[in-house]
Amino acid sequence: MKLQPYFGKTAQFPLASTIAVKKGDVVALTVPSWAPALALGFGKDTSWRASRPKGQCTTTSTQTTQMQLGINAQYYCLYQTARLSYSATLVSTP
Repeated sequence: MKLQPYFGKTAQFPLASTIAVKKGDVVALTVPSWAPALALGFGKDTSWRASRPKGQCTTTSTQTTQMQLGINAQYYCLYQTARLSYSATLVSTP
């Protein structure tokens, strides 16, 4: 999906099929390349993590997305002064 028309805006993209989510579950975003989902300019008390191998946190040109279900990954890399800016909307009655 081309995202450029949505830069700087809030957009909603419905999923092709629903995801069953229970209280306490974590909903995450994985993209095969790049998505404009990072907000910059925050203090050091704001951070996010990436699933890069230990010791490779500065190698940001290599993609480390989780694309297979059931595969665990370690989120070793902590990036401060930025946060991911996506959300999920609960629709209890479709």
